[in-house]
Amino acid sequence: MTNIESIAIKRFHAHSPINLDSCQVKRELVGSRVVMMIDCPSTAKCHELWRDRYLLMRRCLDLWLANQIVISYKGHPYGRTPMRQPLV
Repeated sequence: MTNIESIAIKRFHAHSPINLDSCQVKRELVGSRVVMMIDCPSTAKCHELWRDRYLLMRRCLDLWLANQIVISYKGHPYGRTPMRQPLV
């Protein structure tokens, strides 16, 4: 991860509409798309993120961070947002 990516992820954490302090957030290249992976420590946090996933996705797109968000619970897939327009 470059310095620019780490700064962008910190901004995503700081300005997220949902508190992500207890979650691990990382950005990955999956094939030709950029995915924001959010790993939660509890199912309650997964439910909260899933409920507000469109707010998180909008924030990702505003910061040019990712095309998709994948939410997981302790490393196990929980849900993923639909793909958005490609980042250029």
